[in-house]
Amino acid sequence: MVRLFAVACCLAQTGCSLILDFSDSQIPIDAPPDVFTVAECSFKEPNDSFEAAIAYDPAEGGAAALCADGFDDTDFYKLTVPAGITTLTIAITFVDLAGDLDLFLYDATGIQQSFSAGNIDNESIVCPGTAPACMLGATPPIAEGDYVFEVRGPLAVQNTYSIAVTLAP
Repeated sequence: MVRLFAVACCLAQTGCSLILDFSDSQIPIDAPPDVFTVAECSFKEPNDSFEAAIAYDPAEGGAAALCADGFDDTDFYKLTVPAGITTLTIAITFVDLAGDLDLFLYDATGIQQSFSAGNIDNESIVCPGTAPACMLGATPPIAEGDYVFEVRGPLAVQNTYSIAVTLAP
């Protein structure tokens, strides 16, 4: 779709003019607008608080988005770890330039166990782990039970992300 807009300004007294061409043929071309699908924005919603965390099955994967729409959006997911798991990996994949996202892991009582919060593409937590530190499974196996992970960004950030969770025996 070609959008051609031109603006001309003439001041009769000075004879100057200004022409702005916003068509796609001009360099540099504007970046496309941020457009998130309804499915991405509504993935497992409403899940905007620790108490409202929605069950997440590692087998399902997930394409989601923080769709602030003028408000702060945060996504919480509940993960059940079965007995005999020695390594837990949670990863979110995204492009940082579109909006920085961070990843946090909590136990069932809401105590933070780990976090990954850099200014780069993608974030991940590996338990047990040291970079970033993870309090779960320091002496494997990881205790079976429910855990909650959170995806958030700075106030009113919007971005899409994919989730991958791996539970290894």
